[in-house]
Amino acid sequence: MGLLAGPLEVMPWVRQWHDEPDPNFGQSCAEAYDTYLTTQRETRNLTEDALRAWLPPQATRGGRTLRPPN
Repeated sequence: MGLLAGPLEVMPWVRQWHDEPDPNFGQSCAEAYDTYLTTQRETRNLTEDALRAWLPPQATRGGRTLRPPN
């Protein structure tokens, strides 16, 4: 879900800065990314609201277990 939430978050800027059609591809980068994001979201039955509400899991303190000195 995080891999879709990130691109959704930056789509307003992608649309703002990359909305012009690319003559080599016949569409804009914004349109291509929007289509990809919509397809992936619908395939997984996710709404845009669900992606916007997503938060990464809480970080846990990991590491090695320290042994007491001998």
